[in-house]
Amino acid sequence: FTQVRLSGRLDASGSLGFSGAANIDSNDPRALVAWLSGSEPGATQFRPWRISGDVTLDQAGIAIERLRTAFERGTVEGRLNYRWARAEQPATLDADLKAGEIDVDAVLAFAKNAFSESGFDAPREVRLALEAEQVRIAGFDARTVRARGSLDGAGIAVDHLSVADFGDAAFEARGRIETGAKRGG
Repeated sequence: FTQVRLSGRLDASGSLGFSGAANIDSNDPRALVAWLSGSEPGATQFRPWRISGDVTLDQAGIAIERLRTAFERGTVEGRLNYRWARAEQPATLDADLKAGEIDVDAVLAFAKNAFSESGFDAPREVRLALEAEQVRIAGFDARTVRARGSLDGAGIAVDHLSVADFGDAAFEARGRIETGAKRGG
């Protein structure tokens, strides 16, 4: 069972677009993604999912302000902006999120499934700001996580990363991990 409620303006002049409030409640997000993409549902099972926010959908991408989503282990709030890939640039994602508790493994599994089934290109340029009181990642729990950084073809930039408790250790980090072509001469 999936319920979609939209309240806003539909723009059908030129290319399809929408601007307004959106609410989606889905008992089977896997089936929802498959229906949206016109494909068969994947094998991965997910718990019910709720999402709401102020949505702008147009030929450039999709932006959600005042995002609020209940997913797996908690509620995530904030904003996100996904831009479709174009010939001259890859798909991009810019997100600023806050959560009491978030299971990163579950979110990544859902995103991988959604991108592979929806026809959306996985973003190759990402800017992310995250504040969470409890984070589950790779089977481990971390508390009071603050992260801000970006990923692009050249590497990962960590503007700020702090974790108050990760296996009884606290740490802060900043820096860059180069993954692209070497620089310099």
